[in-house]
Amino acid sequence: MKIFIELWKLGIEGAGYTCRDCWDKLKQYGFHYIYLVDERKKSVRRTDYDGLMAFISSAEGVNLLCSKEEVPI
Repeated sequence: MKIFIELWKLGIEGAGYTCRDCWDKLKQYGFHYIYLVDERKKSVRRTDYDGLMAFISSAEGVNLLCSKEEVPI
């Protein structure tokens, strides 16, 4: 199972949750393979929470691919 999240949606203020809440929920539901998909640079790489936070401020064109199984890149 895979889901695709537009990264900017994790940074919406006033939504009642934090980026950490979203990260923890993804892990809780078994999405242990999380990748940053950078459409500008045409790159995909696996990330951790700190890597995610580095992109939150410049999230335009960057999305998350979340999977319960490893995705071949």
